Amino acid sequence: MTTSSVAKRSLKNESGYGFQINAEQSEVYLRLTEADFKEGKATVEAILDALKKTGVKFGILEDAIEKMVSDNVYEKSVLIARGESKRNGTDAWLEFLFNTETVGSPKEDEDGRIDYKELDFIQNASAGDALVRKHPATKGKAGKSVYGKEISPKTGKDLNIPVGSNTELTENGLELKAKIDGSIVYAGRVVNVEPVQNIRGSIDSSTGNVKCSGSLKVAKDVNSGFRVEVKGDLEISGQVQDAEIYCNGNVIVKGGFYGNGNGKIIAKGDVTVKWCDSQIIQSEGVINIGGEALNCRLYGKKAIIVSGSKGKLAGGEAASQYMIKAPCLGSDGGAKTILKVAFDPQTMRELKEVEAELKRIDEDIQRVKEGLTALYRAEMDGKLDSKKQAVLKKLEQFLQESPEKAAELIENKERLENKLRDIRNATIIAEQAVYSGTKVYFGIVYKELIEPLGPTKFSVDYDTIVPSHYDKRLEELREQDRKKAEEAKKSKTNA
Repeated sequence: MTTSSVAKRSLKNESGYGFQINAEQSEVYLRLTEADFKEGKATVEAILDALKKTGVKFGILEDAIEKMVSDNVYEKSVLIARGESKRNGTDAWLEFLFNTETVGSPKEDEDGRIDYKELDFIQNASAGDALVRKHPATKGKAGKSVYGKEISPKTGKDLNIPVGSNTELTENGLELKAKIDGSIVYAGRVVNVEPVQNIRGSIDSSTGNVKCSGSLKVAKDVNSGFRVEVKGDLEISGQVQDAEIYCNGNVIVKGGFYGNGNGKIIAKGDVTVKWCDSQIIQSEGVINIGGEALNCRLYGKKAIIVSGSKGKLAGGEAASQYMIKAPCLGSDGGAKTILKVAFDPQTMRELKEVEAELKRIDEDIQRVKEGLTALYRAEMDGKLDSKKQAVLKKLEQFLQESPEKAAELIENKERLENKLRDIRNATIIAEQAVYSGTKVYFGIVYKELIEPLGPTKFSVDYDTIVPSHYDKRLEELREQDRKKAEEAKKSKTNA
């Protein structure tokens, strides 16, 4: 919404020239009539003199007035004075000085399996290390009205660094530092530094259930029936059998996760396991499986990725907002396999609320413009009493503030639409084959495979699920281009 689209009020002047000024008092327009030229009133000197008598003294565009007069421009509004536009401040933002996605894309070996030797899982910090740096909000630059008065800018929104456990802010409040030596745990935009506890054997009857306030490393296995609760990250070098694991950070199991269907891993971060059978995994991030996932219930908010040349996801149910990918989906024996992507009811509700608020503001602006037009007429006729003057002032203030409110809502709407667009761009990928008995869902739309297919990428076009040939090399190149574009955009934004 530009200032020129906002209702303009007439400026009182004895000469009768058609001066108009916008609500922000940053622009003045002149509309001459044919009579002004015929009566000899359309002279530069007379217009400048009349304009200055209205109180306008800053940003007068004499060249525009001269051209208007020399070209005999009438019955057309021409900008003849422009103040200095204000420049609103920028919002504060946080720079994280560690890798916030340690497990999102683990490296694979030559056979496509997760290479645990190259998996930098637990990030360590020493006391005094900087973890987060705050870039403060700016105040912006004041503008200047055509009357020479200052137009105050909008200061950027401030943002506090959330102080987690075993961290502290510097005196100026612009950096978060570690207070102890330990592991960095990042969850819910809060950064903690947790001490690392080591169990040199297995979690079994010799240890009992384990509850750890920091991060935990287990040298061997977690046996059936035991419960592990970890506030930080969890690293298990062996296998997990029918155990319950609850973790506020990331989880890595270098062996398998299996049993009789009584085991579960619930994590706020990413989860990486070598293989799993008949178990439950819930992750707020990415689920990475290094081989097979058989008859499991998998819920990975960001993605579910099965690796390895012989990797497969068969039987059970897998659900993610954005992506499910495996070499093989389903099995040649027709195992019932349910795959779900692309559903986020919370974001859809938020978008509807923002759209309704934008519609309300637009309707209010139209009503206010109509009210202002009537009040300006009354003002020109000398019929504006003190009560109506107060109403006029209030309406002008609303009209001045509404563009900023609308701009904030539009920005939020674009953010939500981009988020939903990402979800609508969700994919289900079989790098080698997808078998009959597999049922794919995109939101409430579904497709059940009757015949097996080769390398396939499923996407959605409106209400239709579309299978297409999957070319791994081509997709990798596209992903590289996407990441480069994101990095370029981020660098431009930070600059």
